[in-house]
Amino acid sequence: MSERRKAPPLHVKVIQSLQELIENGAYKPGSRLPSERALSERLKVCRNSVREAIRALEVIGVLESHHGEGNIIRCLPSDAIILPAGIGISRENIIEILEARRAIESEAVKLACLRISQEQGEILRCYVEEMKIANCNAGGMAIDAGFHRKMTEFSGNKLLLSYLNSLMRSMDDVRQAEQRDVFSTWKHFSALIDIHSCICESIIKNLPEKAVVGINEYFAMVFRAWSENEVG
Repeated sequence: MSERRKAPPLHVKVIQSLQELIENGAYKPGSRLPSERALSERLKVCRNSVREAIRALEVIGVLESHHGEGNIIRCLPSDAIILPAGIGISRENIIEILEARRAIESEAVKLACLRISQEQGEILRCYVEEMKIANCNAGGMAIDAGFHRKMTEFSGNKLLLSYLNSLMRSMDDVRQAEQRDVFSTWKHFSALIDIHSCICESIIKNLPEKAVVGINEYFAMVFRAWSENEVG
């Protein structure tokens, strides 16, 4: 007699249900996901299972949590990706994450040069201006991350954006494990502003080669900052 297959954990069923609702258009990308309470009532499950499912969808980049705004649907589950099993926080894996981000953003910035609109260019400029008035590490790094997400979004390639979101979440996992921001470039923030200004203007002026040079300079600084923070 064959063994009975175990039923999947409840939160896995909730993940599947939420994915189907998003794919079918019940909840659309760019909109806010209903509250945990509303979802638990709709799906007839406990709130803990809903919470676990939401966290899982955040990890793969389908959802993004915003303080005071709830969970925003970033993309369809079919457009999201899951990082390969085994990606952890070893030194080698952190290098791989940064190298992957550099490769993704080098391609994204070239596409952004070709596709960016005037309005989108002004949005990137706003990020650079916000960097200039940032007065703390957390604020500066949040603006930095926002610039790179927007730049990749403006490439017009949703898959690249999904890859980037997943890699950024892996970097957040490293920060949480280390209990500090090991990727902080705050000590070099003045130079960082210049680099982002260069990337921004290169995109707007359709100068892909110069924009890629800026991306490479940015990641050289991130690698340098990580090495310094790792020792410190």
